[in-house]
Amino acid sequence: MKRPFAATLIAATLATPVLAADLDGCQLTNKDFNAVVAPALQGEFTAKNGKGVMVLSTGAKSLTEPVPAKGSQAITMVMQDGKLYAKVGNAQAVEVRIVRGNPTDYGVKFEFHPGQDENAPSVVMDADAMGTAPACGPSEIMRIQFGGKLTDSDGGARDYSFILHMVNEDLLSGVMNMDGTQGENSAQVRRLITLKRN
Repeated sequence: MKRPFAATLIAATLATPVLAADLDGCQLTNKDFNAVVAPALQGEFTAKNGKGVMVLSTGAKSLTEPVPAKGSQAITMVMQDGKLYAKVGNAQAVEVRIVRGNPTDYGVKFEFHPGQDENAPSVVMDADAMGTAPACGPSEIMRIQFGGKLTDSDGGARDYSFILHMVNEDLLSGVMNMDGTQGENSAQVRRLITLKRN
């Protein structure tokens, strides 16, 4: 019989000592995920919202607006039945999986300085929120992903997904995508997101 998520979280938290970061996302491979990375990611994180874009659509009309770096949410990760799960706010816990290959589509191409350098690569990690630069590029860092459904503060249902680069077991940064509809109106939010262990 499965233990309730809350009971599993309490047991994992008590069993996990608070240590300095030991893992280096630049040195890890996908083969390390189940045995090394997933257990190390257990715990409570604060996810800081970075800047991004929002596309509001009504019928055939759409409007794109910038989204400021503002707000945060709690994310809890825990092992259960040999798998790593993430719980975002009031949403149900969902399985965390490794990102295989070298994805180039994060749901949006962030160009925060249009016109200045049209050939600049899309930003997929929040350097300001991380406070430290990884020793390798985003395509060389282990990436994890998870997603599901949640209810926003207005009671609306939203689909969400995260693609996160694991700098180490205490620091992850990447992109959050969130989509929702209400009648003929839809909203798509794409923003940078950074998780730091509490």
